[in-house]
Order: sequence, then C-alpha cells, then structure tokens
Amino acid sequence: MNPTIPKPVISWLVRNLVPALQAQLVATLVSLPFLVYWGLPLSVMSIVGNLAFTPLLIVFLLLSSLVFFTEVFGIPNGALVSCLDGTGHIWHALLHWGRSEWLFGFARPHPLILGGVAIASLTALWWVNSRRKGNLTLGLAVVLVGTLAALHGFGMLTRPMPRVPKNIDKVDVVRNEDGTIDVIDKGFFSRRRAVDSALDFELKPYLLTKYGTTRIGKIVLNKPNGASFYGATRLVVGCPVDSVVVPYFEDEISKYAWFRFFELKRTLEERGKKLRRT
Repeated sequence: MNPTIPKPVISWLVRNLVPALQAQLVATLVSLPFLVYWGLPLSVMSIVGNLAFTPLLIVFLLLSSLVFFTEVFGIPNGALVSCLDGTGHIWHALLHWGRSEWLFGFARPHPLILGGVAIASLTALWWVNSRRKGNLTLGLAVVLVGTLAALHGFGMLTRPMPRVPKNIDKVDVVRNEDGTIDVIDKGFFSRRRAVDSALDFELKPYLLTKYGTTRIGKIVLNKPNGASFYGATRLVVGCPVDSVVVPYFEDEISKYAWFRFFELKRTLEERGKKLRRT
C-alpha cells in the first residue's frame, strides 16, 4: 500500500504556500530593475530561502519578544531562552549552506532600456493579475522568466553602463573567453579603511554592472600585504573564485600580513581552490 499525503495537509500547504510563493514572485519582479541598476546580485535560491526563513523569522521574533517581557517582569524564562538559542543555531546552520555560486546578475543597460523593461514587466504583471483566469502562479513565473531573459539579452547586446568606483585605476579587470574575469590588484585591496565596504559597494557592483558576472578566474595580488590578503579573502568568500596568484615576497612582511596570508590560504583550501605563487 503506497503512502499518501492526507488531503487536509495538501489543502493546508496549498492555502499557505501558494500565496507566499506568489508574493515572492511579485517582490522579485518589482525589485529586479533596482537590483540591476545598483549592481546587486540575485540568488537562484532566493525564493526557496525566503519561504524557509519567513516562518523561522516569525518564531525568532516571537521568542525574542517573550524573553524580553519575561525579563522585564521577572518571570522565569529558562525554557524560552533555550528555545531562542536553538532557533539561532538552526538559523546559523542554514546560513552555512549558502554558496556564492548561487549568485547571478546582469550587466546594466542604459537607464531608458532598463526603465522600458521595468514598465513592460509591470504591465504584463497587471495583465496577468487582472485576467483572473488560469494559474496565477504560472503566469507570474512566466513574466519573471521573460524579464530575466530580456535583461540578459540587453546586457549582452547593448553597451553596459557600469558603476565605476573612485579608485578603479588601482585595479585591472580582464574578461576571459570562458566568461570569467581576472581581477589584478594594484593597490585597491590595500585600503586600510573600509575594505569590506569597498568590495561590497564599489568593486562587486562594478564587475556586475559592466560584465554581468562576479565569477572570477583568478585574483592577482601585485602588492602583497596584510590588507591585500584580507581583501582577497573577503572576495573569495563573497564571489566564486578559482584561484589567487601571489608573488613571492621580496621584502619581509609583518606578522599581521602572515596571519592574513594563512587565513587566505585556509579559506581557499576549504573551498577546494588554488593558491599559486609566482
């Protein structure tokens, strides 16, 4: 006898998951032009992740509120604290499953083209919603896929208009035949302040808006030091990187630089990537 899912369970799933899925499709469709304009990536697992984290977030906020009020009124809350701690561990475990390979994006076309794509997609969204016939979820998915295809096509066929960082002269970017890009550091990573911000809000958006990808073939560190090792490590964590090329040190480097060097090496080994010395 084959096991079957009870009809009440199926009805509950359809009643709760389908509206949530539709909301995720609409939110992705509406935010897509803004993400492309600002050079922010999307994830192929965003819809699945949001469906998984929404109930977990609700539980976390509920438990946090209960712990706060029980602390205020002096009510014993050991069980609530344990549940909240367990929820936090589950959250961190799920986050560790994330992969930079899941991220993708598009080169930024001219703002007029991007605005036209946004208007066309919203018009299609209104038309699908107004008909009230057929499968609404399928219609939303078709509109989203069509919008993604249009952005990809315009990104390939038109000249991109990237967001250029201030210190772009301190980094060279080379496009390879396999679609990956090489990042050659000439001092960009050596900024002693806000290295993470420079990578997240300057270099990554530049790569995405100009080349439509953040998949890096290799990172070349022409000026090896603690700051450049740290910058390369953060880039390896946040982007798919095949290898990092580091020249042999001509001068003695500091203990801090050695610490960052071995951190970079360990990070690459954990991801099965290569550290090459030249």
